Amino acid sequence: VYDFIMALRHSDICAALVCEALRSTDKAYNPKLIELKNHKDTTDSAELLRWMLKDSEIMEKARNERVQDSMATRIIPHVYGAAKRITRQTYEVLMEELQAVFDNPVFFGDGTALMGSNWDATSIALYCDALTIGVMNMAKLVEVQMERLVDPNLSGLPAFLVENPGLNNGFMIPQYVTAGLLADIALLSTPAAAFNAAVSAGQESPIYRDDTAARKLYTAVKKYRHILAITMMTALQAIDMRHDGKMSSVTQAVHDKARETVSFMANDDIMYERIEAMEELLESNELLTLADIPFTI
Repeated sequence: VYDFIMALRHSDICAALVCEALRSTDKAYNPKLIELKNHKDTTDSAELLRWMLKDSEIMEKARNERVQDSMATRIIPHVYGAAKRITRQTYEVLMEELQAVFDNPVFFGDGTALMGSNWDATSIALYCDALTIGVMNMAKLVEVQMERLVDPNLSGLPAFLVENPGLNNGFMIPQYVTAGLLADIALLSTPAAAFNAAVSAGQESPIYRDDTAARKLYTAVKKYRHILAITMMTALQAIDMRHDGKMSSVTQAVHDKARETVSFMANDDIMYERIEAMEELLESNELLTLADIPFTI
């Protein structure tokens, strides 16, 4: 849960980079529109995105270029808001469980002992399952953005974000990787709570698979962080190929920090080194401090 909270905070940065890279219109984040949705987390996510992009020349120029963008950017506050809510709810449930007495039997100070099922962890199973689906919902949005960035018909940029497409694969293969990771997360999203086994001659049944749900969540979050790092790296490449206006002060700071270790790719070379450098930057949380991203979860 902690790892996903930090990944969500980096996802806000990724969203701003993607908006600039795809020259999105910010009309979809208008507070008059968003507030009608009546979800506080959605409103807060849209407000944060507007703040990160407030002084972007790229966004200023793009605002009236089209009636509306694809869902890949329009839907950002709604998907992010829902993910933040289920994350916060899961955290609260887990904190309750960690402070609970879940033994069986339970021995009391007056000498009595009661047999029960305080050990039951249905809440952990249900919320970890739900949050894994929340991870999947975030992953499919970020992966669609990744695919859009490398498609010249959708991005308006050279194919696969390389200066000499055809002879170079560019960011084609990283997009394959994100698609594969997305498929992995989809498989992990199958609810563990849906499975059962009868043991101890039927005395211990039904069995609630909270341990399985927690392990699946942990694995899904790790894979989502990979998708996020690759997409952020790809968005930076796309922005550097546009040359059509200044980035916002927030995204420019992120860009400059990333470029210290994640270089622009003109022709094919060893891509994994960039990916690992981007992932290390996310793990350090330096971008959150540098861009002064508030804690909104």
